[in-house]
Amino acid sequence: MGEECCASFLNVHRTRISMKQLFMIMLGFALASPAFAVPKAHVRAMMGELSDMEMPADPYGAVVPSSVGAAPPATPSATDCARAAVYICKDWNWGGACQRLTPCLGSGPQQCGKLDGTASSIGPDKGFKCLFYKTGDCSDPPGPSGGVLAVEWPGISNLVSAEPRNTWNDIIRSYQCLPQD
Repeated sequence: MGEECCASFLNVHRTRISMKQLFMIMLGFALASPAFAVPKAHVRAMMGELSDMEMPADPYGAVVPSSVGAAPPATPSATDCARAAVYICKDWNWGGACQRLTPCLGSGPQQCGKLDGTASSIGPDKGFKCLFYKTGDCSDPPGPSGGVLAVEWPGISNLVSAEPRNTWNDIIRSYQCLPQD
């Protein structure tokens, strides 16, 4: 690819940016892609001395953007609250892009965490129970659009197997977590 490709792109668009700026823009778009994962060593090699950017720690040695699609947990006005922890993965058996969320405990509207409906594995930490909903507002309307799935540790590695079967995979839109009874 090299500078010829990028130079012709820049000439066509009559934009004057440095190769460093172009690289950082391209890297930003690539890292924002949900299906993108690159070993940190490769990113460091590609970047060379272009930036002092620090790579996030990842137990598997990859830079993986969060793509489970979770919105930040809803929190009350006070920043200090008792928190749960729930692990959510996009694929079965804890695969694909995963994310550990730490919502405030509670069953009120302020404690309703939002998800994008792509979770296939879910599980709260030991000592917590999380309620998962098909709606985006932690409500349980009657009929097929409703339902509440209560999950305790160790969680469910394949939401297709959650009862009733084939009704929870890739459909959860919100959740709330509570201390386990």
